[in-house]
Amino acid sequence: MQTLLLPGMDGTGRLFAKLLVQLPSSLNARAVAYPAHEALSYDALLERIEVPAEPFAIVAESFSGPLGIRLALRHQHRVRALVLVATFVSNPTRIAAQLGALLGPYLFHVKPRAAMVRALLLGETASDDQVEAVRDAVGSVAPSVMSRRLKEIVAVNVERELAELRVPTLWITGSRDRLVSHKQLKRVKERRGELESVELDAPHLVLQAKAAEAANVIAQFLARFGS
Repeated sequence: MQTLLLPGMDGTGRLFAKLLVQLPSSLNARAVAYPAHEALSYDALLERIEVPAEPFAIVAESFSGPLGIRLALRHQHRVRALVLVATFVSNPTRIAAQLGALLGPYLFHVKPRAAMVRALLLGETASDDQVEAVRDAVGSVAPSVMSRRLKEIVAVNVERELAELRVPTLWITGSRDRLVSHKQLKRVKERRGELESVELDAPHLVLQAKAAEAANVIAQFLARFGS
């Protein structure tokens, strides 16, 4: 079984490096990358994702959560399981709307400061290497692309699609996530009562800050549906 890893807002797929090392080879995990210099909507990005011809699983992180839900719904006859990590079904926080309205593309003309990466994404104990990896990934994407993705986050709503989905789903949250409201999980549970959830002691970038622990949770869940 193949497993598609859909990336966070940077869209590069590079931040899955540690997770890929931790995941068992039986999952045949592959990181998806989005165009770094084309300002595409969620609709357009959905059409760009190449899916395996055989049964597969999806792990969707943060920005890609809505894409993972829509992709699983489109291919639910072949998608064995869906894992959603630190993500949302509608605008997750007022911060996104405020930043988008006030700063727009100017927000991404410089790399994010190390202090901001630690405060909002990786936690205060993150190593310098971890912080630089995030800064480099974000910095490699055109400001107009990042700005468009922020606007997509503000406008998105996939609650209906999630309610229609009949694929086994796991929702992973970070207990120290400062970007995505914990109310998201409550809303999701109202739509999909059978949905499973796990909370890890982690900041927003769960898969980067807690790669080994997250990989173990993901592997155990996908093993139940991969055969």
